[in-house]
Amino acid sequence: MRSGQRLVESMRILLAGTAAIGILAAAVSCGSREPLPGDDETPSATGAVDSVATEPAGEETAADSDVVHLAPFVTTPYPVIELMLGLAEVDSTDIVYDIGCGDGRIVILAAEEFGARGVGIDIDPEMIAKSRELAEKVGVSDRVEFRLGDATKMDLSEATVVTIYLVPKSNAILRPQFDEQLRPGTYVVSHNYVIPGWEDKEIGYKDWTGVAGEMHTIWGYRR
Repeated sequence: MRSGQRLVESMRILLAGTAAIGILAAAVSCGSREPLPGDDETPSATGAVDSVATEPAGEETAADSDVVHLAPFVTTPYPVIELMLGLAEVDSTDIVYDIGCGDGRIVILAAEEFGARGVGIDIDPEMIAKSRELAEKVGVSDRVEFRLGDATKMDLSEATVVTIYLVPKSNAILRPQFDEQLRPGTYVVSHNYVIPGWEDKEIGYKDWTGVAGEMHTIWGYRR
């Protein structure tokens, strides 16, 4: 069984009989969510964040009034996640930051399938809790961490790869932060939307067509 398939199965077990299905099916802080995970097109991440906290998720809050909400959460198919990580040439030496991590699938898959370390950031404390639970279930909790916080106020300089599935305006908001904080050579991979002003940093793109005929484009950049 491939890693992505094992992760889907872990999600089925994890979510069975819990309120997480309702969380993922309805809008919370991160917006509307597609049903999860029962087919080949399972979710990844998008959204925004709040202040960093390292305590258990139940003690975390997202109460700051100046939190920047970057995008609604919309699921990403696993083939797209694999293309995103492949475009960034992720391997065991990388630290993958996913801004708006949702249930943490991108960094969990990066750790499980590529041996990378990962940091997921999201505004929703319940999603952070589920991400941690899933990482424990999959067996990669020693390689990933999840932070409740506002990505626009966080230090991203540790990242060697950043993944995003936001909206064009949010990509533009983050670009100066990428310019200031990311080290030269850091990959940034964006699902469906370009990063305005980074045309000279574009390294290529890949397209993928889903089972319903929808087109996904993965844009790759290098700082």
